[in-house]
Amino acid sequence: MKVLVTGALGNIGFSTLEALLVEGHDVVAFDLESRRARQLASGFDGRVQFVWGDITNWNRSDSHSRAWMRLSTWRPSFLPLQNEFPTSPRK
Repeated sequence: MKVLVTGALGNIGFSTLEALLVEGHDVVAFDLESRRARQLASGFDGRVQFVWGDITNWNRSDSHSRAWMRLSTWRPSFLPLQNEFPTSPRK
């Protein structure tokens, strides 16, 4: 399965990435860019595609577009209804 993980390098996200890889999933990880995040990401040796950005700042759509482009060739088995989600995430 193809999976997008946001907050991928936090405590829960990091464990989730590892578990998804063990199960053989293809993963795109979205997280804030920092020196620590880059160091953690380097430990995945290219097994995860990382996209850097702030999910709470939709005005910077460049990183969101890159994440979507990496997922756009995937065929999800379901798509959530748009009205189930707020128009922008809350901090």
